[in-house]
Amino acid sequence: MPKDAARNREQPLRGTGGLLLCRAGPDAVAPAAGLLRRPLLLAPAGPGWSALVPYDLSWQGDEEPVDLVLTGWATALAVGAPWPVLALWWDADRAGFGLASGVRRSVGYVWLADGTPAGEDEAMRTFAARLGLDPVFAVAALDGLTRPDPEADAAARLRGVLAVLAHA
Repeated sequence: MPKDAARNREQPLRGTGGLLLCRAGPDAVAPAAGLLRRPLLLAPAGPGWSALVPYDLSWQGDEEPVDLVLTGWATALAVGAPWPVLALWWDADRAGFGLASGVRRSVGYVWLADGTPAGEDEAMRTFAARLGLDPVFAVAALDGLTRPDPEADAAARLRGVLAVLAHA
C-alpha cells in the first residue's frame, strides 16, 4: 500500500463535511438530486450505489448543524425515490450517519470525535435491516462499531460503516 494511502486511513476527520450515498445508479439519482437545488457532484460509488458530494461550501453557511443539513437532504431525496439515501457527516466534535428510506423516520448513529459511541444500539440493527444487509455478519460488524474502543476515533467508525457496505 502506498504510504499516502496508509496515512490517509489513519487521519482524523478535519473540518466539517459530508456526503450522500444513494442505493441507486447515477442515472436514477441525477433527476432527484436536482431537486435539492444545491451544487452537488454525482459519481458512481460501486455496484448499485451513487455518491453525491457538495460541490462547494455554500451549504456550510447555514445555521443548522451538519448532521441536520445532510440528513435533511437524504430525507428529501428518499421521500420521492424507491431507494434509500445514507448521509455521512462529520464536524470537529462528532461524526455519524443518517439513513432515510421512503416516508419512514430516519435512523442514524453518532460518535464523538474520539470515537465514543453516542447512539442507540438498536439503530444499527434498524440500519442493517433497511438496507437489506446480512442479518448475521453485517449486524455483528455494525454492533462492534457501537462498543467502546479507545483505538477507534470517529473517522475509523465511519470507515467501518463504509467497509460493511462495501462487503454487502
